[in-house]
Amino acid sequence: MTGYDEKSFRFAHDGDRTVRFDVQVDVTGSGGWTTWRSFDVPPGAAIDGSLPAGFRAYSLRLKADRACGATAHFRYR
Repeated sequence: MTGYDEKSFRFAHDGDRTVRFDVQVDVTGSGGWTTWRSFDVPPGAAIDGSLPAGFRAYSLRLKADRACGATAHFRYR
């Protein structure tokens, strides 16, 4: 994600209850994951957002607090 000025995302799921997604980052590439922020996504909805200017990490992943079919779309421009 380094080298991109605009980083946006969209999270959705197929569950019948609100799902909390933790956005976890590894800033060094050593496997040390930490939660950057959490988002509650209601059923039948999607959450759109963007990462702050200057946001950098080696890797990024999502962790859901319950089983569901989930979609995460990240866009780097």
